[in-house]
Amino acid sequence: MDENGIRSLANIERLPNLQTLSMASNRISEFHELEKLVELPHLLELSLASNPIVRKPNYRMAVVKRLMQLVIFDNREVTMDERKRFEGVGGVIVD
Repeated sequence: MDENGIRSLANIERLPNLQTLSMASNRISEFHELEKLVELPHLLELSLASNPIVRKPNYRMAVVKRLMQLVIFDNREVTMDERKRFEGVGGVIVD
């Protein structure tokens, strides 16, 4: 779903078995849109590269903390060290 001008992840929760989602080069700009991805327990790989949200402070940490099952995020492995480091940081970033 790359390069489609998408601003919202509305109704994505209707795909509960989705394992890979590439939304690169769209217009996702708010963390609250990512809450919809929490309903996708099998999501292992996600790309939001080149969306406005990537410029927000603590972007990677906020996404990984919300979606702890991710194995690959923005074309990079989510390491165990990274998970542990993010677990120790209080609160999830909100819009």
